[in-house]
Amino acid sequence: MQSCRTPDCDIERLATEQRQKAKAKDRKAQVQASSKATAKAKEAAQKRAQTTRSVVFAAARKGEAAKVKKGIWEDGVDAAGGEVLDGHLLFVPSMPSDLKETLLHIATKKGDVELVVWLDSHSKSFYSCGRYSF
Repeated sequence: MQSCRTPDCDIERLATEQRQKAKAKDRKAQVQASSKATAKAKEAAQKRAQTTRSVVFAAARKGEAAKVKKGIWEDGVDAAGGEVLDGHLLFVPSMPSDLKETLLHIATKKGDVELVVWLDSHSKSFYSCGRYSF
């Protein structure tokens, strides 16, 4: 097989190289756009999760047990743990005084026995998963 040494071959080879470079540049731009979109979607999901969680905690502080139950049952808020989710600090509307205060702590302070019992039965606690050393 002989290599082409004519000016037409050189032009064709340069055109092919340019197409390949343009295609690689387009792929790189698509990857960057995709990663930006993914980052925005992740941030939106984190903001939504933290906002929902903060609304449920605010309802608990106001003594609105029905809103707390709805938030846990329908919105998927985990009753265990503090108000601020790990990595969601930027999305907290107002910083709580105690970061480790749980819904159960708040209900206990309010004296809402019914909500305390309900939260106890609906919490994903460490012990309910069978992870204890006894």
